[in-house]
Amino acid sequence: MPNLPEELVHSYKSVVEDFIQERAPNEINIGARLRREVLERIATGTFSIDVLDRVRDEVLSLLADNVWLKFVEAEEKTAAGREQKGDGGGAGA
Repeated sequence: MPNLPEELVHSYKSVVEDFIQERAPNEINIGARLRREVLERIATGTFSIDVLDRVRDEVLSLLADNVWLKFVEAEEKTAAGREQKGDGGGAGA
């Protein structure tokens, strides 16, 4: 077992069960290699306090690259549509 407080070890295992394991109730989208590495380290007890750091980094990267960029693009289109409606409405009066 790692040299961590038992409460922290239990918390990490709960996170893995809820989010990392395949078909977990709240499974997150991470690469298969990273998933296997985390699962192996947790199962064998060869992990340290930073075991989930790479998972966090990958999730944040996916959010920034996919969700955030799509959100910004949609907001820009919405704003452009509002500007066109505002310009067109005043010209006909």
